[in-house]
Formats: sequence, C-alpha cells, structure tokens
Amino acid sequence: ANVTLGARDTSPAHPKWVYRALVQGMAYPDCPDERPGLRPLFERVIANRAAPVSRTQPGFHKYLDAVAFYFAKLDKVGPSAAQVQQELLDWIEGHPGGDNADWNARLRHTVLGAPYLYALADFRTFAHVYAYMVGGISVMVREAGWSGLVLLFDEAEKYGMLEPHNRLHADNLFRCYATAALGSRGVKFPLDSLRLGGAAVHRAIPVRHAGRQPLLCVFCVTPDGDGGRRILGQCVDLDRHLLELHQLSEADYGELVERVSHLFDRLHPGCLPPRARLQTVQKALARGVANGTIHNPRAAIRVLGDVLDIQRLLPEHAQRHVAQLDARL
Repeated sequence: ANVTLGARDTSPAHPKWVYRALVQGMAYPDCPDERPGLRPLFERVIANRAAPVSRTQPGFHKYLDAVAFYFAKLDKVGPSAAQVQQELLDWIEGHPGGDNADWNARLRHTVLGAPYLYALADFRTFAHVYAYMVGGISVMVREAGWSGLVLLFDEAEKYGMLEPHNRLHADNLFRCYATAALGSRGVKFPLDSLRLGGAAVHRAIPVRHAGRQPLLCVFCVTPDGDGGRRILGQCVDLDRHLLELHQLSEADYGELVERVSHLFDRLHPGCLPPRARLQTVQKALARGVANGTIHNPRAAIRVLGDVLDIQRLLPEHAQRHVAQLDARL
C-alpha cells in the first residue's frame, strides 16, 4: 500500500486521512483491479475460515475480525445484502459514512450474535488506532496466503511544511507506525509517551495487534533541513534503518536506458529503435549527465521517452531527432 503525504488531504497530522489513502492504495499480487481496497482481503479470508473468529478467541481484532464476521454473514444473505456489505467495507476503509453507533444498531437487526463495532474516529489523537488497524491488516494478509504488508509513505519530508501544532500529531503518527513495524524494542522512545485519544476503550487499544506481524513501513524522504528525516531519527536508530540513495553513475544511466527500452518493447512490440540508435542515445545521455544538462533520472527518462515515442509515432523523423539530441548534449 502506498500514500503520498502532503500538507492537506493526506497530512500526517490526520491519521484517518493517511489510513484511508493507504487502504485505497492497496495493491495485491494477483488482483487486476486498480483500487480494490480491502475487498479481496476479506473475500479470501472468509473463504479460508471454517468459522468466524470469536471475540473471545486469542488474537481477535476488534475491528477487522468483527467486520469479517459481518462480511461472511452478509455474503450468505445474497444479493439483497450487497449494498450493506459495500457500505460496511467503505466504513472500515475509512470513508465518510455512518458512525459505529448506526452500524451496531443496523447490523444487530440483521445478524445474530453480532460483535460490537468500535468507532473509527477522525481524531488527530487516533494514530495508535490506525496503526493497530494496519497491523491487523498485515496479519490478515498472511492468513489469506500472501507474505505480508508493505506500507510506502512517499514525500515524508512534507512534515517540514506543517505548522507546529500539526507537527505534534504527525510526530505521534510516525511513532505509532514505527512501533507497529518494529515493536517497543525497536524504537527510541518509551511507549507511554505516545498520545492516545478517544474514550477509555479506544485508549486501551494497543498500537500493535500481534507480537509478530508481517508489516514493513518505508518512509521516503528527500534530504532537507527540517523535514521527515529529523522526526524519523527520533523514532528509530537511523544507523540501522536508513538506506541512502546516491546519485546514479554513468553505468546506472546506461542500465536505465536498457530497462526503459525493455518495458517499452513489451508495451509496443516492434516499435523499438534500432540498437545502434539506442546506443547513440545512451552515449548522449552519458554526456548530458557529465556536463550537467541531464541532472536526474526523471530528466533522462523524459528525453528517452521522447525518442521512443517519436520512433513509434513518427518513425520518419526518429533518426533526425536522435542526431539533433546527440549534437545538443
């Protein structure tokens, strides 16, 4: 699952917004839908379970196993319950909708032995609840037969754009997700320093659903003076967890040309430029990198993309375009 953090719609100061974006960004190895959300997960889990998990069983998840119980029951009702099932999915995915009180009243009239659904509030002090949610999803993912859950938080340096009072909530979110991934022994702060909001029942919800949960959190940060790297360094030991991406070398750009060309050939068979022409482009890009005209991989891909598209759409102009590119770089 991935989310691009920002200062507005996906601000790390708003845990529910980040959770909703992560769930919308779920990608499964064998699901062709572009934005399937949690439906494939629940469908596979209930298909594998002989019986719903009881709230008295060890490892019962207060939200996900309760929804799985209802999902399975509604599945047996048939097409008439499809709308209710979809609305319940929307709710557990963090979309605006009925609150938990409405759901409890509505479902108890439909299903016997119904487990209680707790609130999924849009409180900025609910980061621990949403960390508990993604931990539960990772465990359910393993139960469904996949390996685990990777969360990719892009643009984590946008933390530096937040106002001071919002940074406090973003700090808490980063700490909760670090705890969800690494446990109490893997973080640099005491767990009692986390800010836990909501009623007593919500404050009692643990940050980690299980002692061992197959969850990996990756925060992508562009180095800067006052952004996400600083707060991440307060959460975990960066000497152990930081992977720095260095500038690409000339050889790396050569490999970039090879890989992009291979992908292009798979997408548009028979439209790839002649090998000699690609080698000319590769040498021109290497000169552009050396003299500073090409200053990052995105610029290189843009130049290469133009070459490939002209070859595909205007092949009679392709040789002249490459010659001009060679002379310009």
